[in-house]
Amino acid sequence: MITKLRIFIVTVLIGFCSTLVYYALVDKAQSDLGSTPTPTPKIEAYDLEKAPPSSLKGKITQMIGDVGWQSRVATEPASITEPIPIQQGEKLVTGKDSKAIIQFQGDTTIQISAESGVNLTQTLPANIVVTQENGTVIYAQNESTIPLSVRARHLLIRLHEGSISVQLAEKTNEDDEITDSAITVNMLKGSATTAYNDLDYQTHTLNLVAGNTLLFDEIRRKSSIR
Repeated sequence: MITKLRIFIVTVLIGFCSTLVYYALVDKAQSDLGSTPTPTPKIEAYDLEKAPPSSLKGKITQMIGDVGWQSRVATEPASITEPIPIQQGEKLVTGKDSKAIIQFQGDTTIQISAESGVNLTQTLPANIVVTQENGTVIYAQNESTIPLSVRARHLLIRLHEGSISVQLAEKTNEDDEITDSAITVNMLKGSATTAYNDLDYQTHTLNLVAGNTLLFDEIRRKSSIR
């Protein structure tokens, strides 16, 4: 019995010592190879007043009439008299008989008609996302490699190439409640894809080509193409 116990203890000690030697050799090998620690991914700090450093800046190439610009921290637009850089989180609105054109690198242009407004939701190099708040806006992109997406209420539009005109017309009652909301998308050139969820949360995807007109009823979440 004592002999068996001694054999067991010796076996355990041998295993323990072998494990220590193994890890010591591994540590030495890694040290000799000069192993490089895995770099920590750089995360951009969020700043309410400033757009992310990697975001693209748009350039206002044309201004006519009353044009208002709203910064990331402002609560309402302020009138501007000359073109300024505009980027993620900022808005541009136009008054009566007014017009403004924003251009991003490449050939991405946003032409804002009178009494219209857009919010530059995202201007990262991976994707430009514009939220149209009202009025009529023409979006054009023929050769740019930066994807351009437009959101008008619950309708999403992905412009593949060419140009589209998006009109958002709404009516409100005395309590400022929206009673009618119609979105008209005219495919002027090229192609685009639209998507939305109906009132039953079913997703609908429609492809548009030059000459197509999409009519979208925001209140009823229904669409038709003509």
